[in-house]
Parts: sequence; structure tokens; C-alpha cells
Amino acid sequence: MVYEVFARKSRGEPLHHIGNLNAPDDELARVYAYNTYDEEKWFDMWVVPRDRLLEVFNRGDAGAPEPGGRKDAQRGAAAAASGA
Repeated sequence: MVYEVFARKSRGEPLHHIGNLNAPDDELARVYAYNTYDEEKWFDMWVVPRDRLLEVFNRGDAGAPEPGGRKDAQRGAAAAASGA
């Protein structure tokens, strides 16, 4: 399973994506993350299975809606007009 690794250097700083790793389970993912990415003096470090990340939107997708934006409203109006 692929895990994404996030860390921050001080309290209050936002988490930064620092890499990813492969591990068979959550416990080994923690160990692998520590052993792989502990070259910095991190305040804290987090791992999350990639398949648990939820996409909100992706601006790289030309058809992606802006959250709460016009494309959402236009799609909703078009769907209502077509009876969908």
C-alpha cells in the first residue's frame, strides 16, 4: 500500500508533503516514514494511506469545477433544465 508522508518543523506551521512510501500496514508505514524522512528535525510527522485521501478538486483537470464556483452553478442549472 502507498502512504503519503507529511511533516512540520514547528508547532503552528502547516503540514508539508515530504514524500511517500510503500508499506504492508500502518504500523510499518510509521516505522518506514521515521527511518526514511527523519533527516530533518521535524516537530511531528504523519502518514496516511493514499487511498484514504479525498480529492476536493483538481485544477489540473480542465473540466474540474471551482468549489462553489460558476461551473458548479452552471452544471446545476443545466441539469435542472434537462430534468436530470
